[in-house]
Amino acid sequence: MRRALIMLAVAALGALLATAPASASAGIVLSTTYPSIVTDRGKEITFPVDVSNQSSVFREIALGIAEGPADWNPDLRDRGFSIRSVMLGPGKSQSVQFSATPPETAKPGGYAFVVRAVVDGVTASELRLAVTLRDAVSSGLALSTQFPNVRGQAGSTFSFTFDLTNKAGMDRDVGVSASAPSAWEVTFKPQYDTKQVSSFRVRAGEKQAVDVSVATPSKVGAGRYAVTIVATAGTDKAEVPLEITIVGKSAIAFTSADGRLNTRATVDQDSKLSFVLKNTGGAPLESIRFSSSPPDGWTVTFQPETVDTLAPDQQQDVTAVIHPGPRALAGDYMVSLTASASGTSASQDIRVTVETPTAWGLVGVVAILAVLGGLGAVFTRYARR
Repeated sequence: MRRALIMLAVAALGALLATAPASASAGIVLSTTYPSIVTDRGKEITFPVDVSNQSSVFREIALGIAEGPADWNPDLRDRGFSIRSVMLGPGKSQSVQFSATPPETAKPGGYAFVVRAVVDGVTASELRLAVTLRDAVSSGLALSTQFPNVRGQAGSTFSFTFDLTNKAGMDRDVGVSASAPSAWEVTFKPQYDTKQVSSFRVRAGEKQAVDVSVATPSKVGAGRYAVTIVATAGTDKAEVPLEITIVGKSAIAFTSADGRLNTRATVDQDSKLSFVLKNTGGAPLESIRFSSSPPDGWTVTFQPETVDTLAPDQQQDVTAVIHPGPRALAGDYMVSLTASASGTSASQDIRVTVETPTAWGLVGVVAILAVLGGLGAVFTRYARR
């Protein structure tokens, strides 16, 4: 009898347990594919967190960050919103994103966060997320150009294309500058753009094309000049030396010594006119020669006949000897005088007023007097009749 009563009590207790409701927190699971990662300071970290309801009833699950450094600003987000709870049906799941950003002041080492799911005030599940923080990559800049050596004339603008590479593990603002001779102008532009800039935002591991222009003064002398292009980001620095060879711009001036562009000359006699020859360019002038375009029968010579060399800003006195031909008539004539060398030249047009010699003037006066005398004799003779 006693045994039967015990068996009956056990059966009643089993039935009672079978009809009691399950725990509200049962069947709630938090999970992620990669619960431990390694990252750099200042770079945002994310974990996809899956929330699963493996129970047989609907559950409203509250979510929160239970542990972890607060200055990393940890949060659970989805579609731009901060998530505080999810409602899941039986057998359903939902993903949210855990995000945090280690500050620049954070020290390298291991850090942990705990995501907690709570149902009806009871902890249903916890997920531990481990983060190992390392120092950002140093020496993370590279700067290069394909043609660092160019040559040209003074006053020219030289163009270069650079590749600026951010090798660090984070996006960075990279400043650009140049070290150049005085009065030289160096400008930076994004490739295929017109705006001048002094820095570039370069994403981690990516490359930025940079157009660099170097404008040289028109009066710079011939020679080799160094220009250094510099890129900096934090403690990282990259430099590329450029060499620009100025060959000098040829230019010459050829003017009369007193500024006059006219002179007087006598038929079949030399007339001398003083000129100043000056090298106004940035390169030496070699083998300077003189030429002219006088009227037919005239001759023009120069003293000296040639100038072997003339350095920049130096000058040379030159005498042009103009000899009108013996048959030249009195009047004004144009004579063009030219100095040329090294692919450059300068000319002056001179007006020459030709006068007859004094002897010919006396002959003319005598002839006129003779004619007048003859006419007088004729009038006197016929007047007596």
